[in-house]
Amino acid sequence: MLLTFLNDIWNKDSLNYERIKANPQLKRMLFGGNWHHPSRLENGTIVETNFSATVILAIIAKISEICDITDQVSYSIK
Repeated sequence: MLLTFLNDIWNKDSLNYERIKANPQLKRMLFGGNWHHPSRLENGTIVETNFSATVILAIIAKISEICDITDQVSYSIK
């Protein structure tokens, strides 16, 4: 889910993607280089993906705020 979301952000608006990378907290968590389970995005960037579902949802919520798309992002947990 996280990879799909990040790839979607990159494909739709690379400026928002750069805003995500500039956020200190997300930079440390996703792009920091201390990878336990890295994955590669479509643009070649390596990101950490070793997070619980709760943390992934929090990351997506933070990204949505940074990109000002909270009204376009919804999810439900069953």
